[in-house]
Amino acid sequence: MATGLQNLKIYQMARELEIEIYHITKEFPADEKYRSIDQLKRSSSSVTNNIAEAYNKQSLKEKIYI
Repeated sequence: MATGLQNLKIYQMARELEIEIYHITKEFPADEKYRSIDQLKRSSSSVTNNIAEAYNKQSLKEKIYI
């Protein structure tokens, strides 16, 4: 059985969504750059970051706390 963060289906889905968000926001008007675009990019990347952080927790107690 394959192990590792890259093999988690939820991580793969979140990563695909993040990339899609980046492509979609390229089509947004320039005046949205520091409002909607920035917020969308930061929030989509936080999903993969949170999954990675939880994946690297060492103890069961740490994993449950999240």
